[in-house]
Amino acid sequence: MRQLALFFAKYLKKNDSLLGQLDHHKKKLPKRKEIKSLQQKGCDSELLEIWINLRVKYFPLRVDLDSYHLKWSSRGHKRTLATCNLTSRTIIVARELKSQEYNKVIEPLLYHELCHAVLGHAVPKTARGKSWHGRDFKILESLHPDSMWLDQWIKQGGWSRAIKSDRAKRAWQERKKRRNLETSDLRDDKNLRFSQKPLYTPSAKTLFTG
Repeated sequence: MRQLALFFAKYLKKNDSLLGQLDHHKKKLPKRKEIKSLQQKGCDSELLEIWINLRVKYFPLRVDLDSYHLKWSSRGHKRTLATCNLTSRTIIVARELKSQEYNKVIEPLLYHELCHAVLGHAVPKTARGKSWHGRDFKILESLHPDSMWLDQWIKQGGWSRAIKSDRAKRAWQERKKRRNLETSDLRDDKNLRFSQKPLYTPSAKTLFTG
């Protein structure tokens, strides 16, 4: 935490506006009603809880960050594990990581996005544009003990395996759904043919016999 204090002391010295921003957001923690209202707006409750816990632990003054919306992606991702949209204040996590086996990945991943939210647009510019993962960002990110582990997990193919696993599961679920529909159609067709059988009607010979 001493490293975090030194970082902000240096950062605030260069950015007086940020000092005012931090002081402006120095207020008590969000109430349960506020958190519940965020959940009702489409936030994932588990992701939101992890996000707020990280914010309270590492950035206690930035209560404004609790208003971010956190949700799982509706489409498959290939390159991006998560995204942080500063304008809409939305964090989207790849649905490939929704399985319980990736629980360890979620916290350092959300902390990575939390660092983006903390710095906001106040990042240095280069010839290629804004340096979103520049020196200031890396200092903040290094404060989480699992940040380095997450980088190693990605480099060692963890993310690639997560993509393949998710695709395989979804393909199996699609095949299962298709088989259930086919079975249901066959059952309905059989019931329809049975219901269309003509009722027994006595022949003329039977009616006039005797």
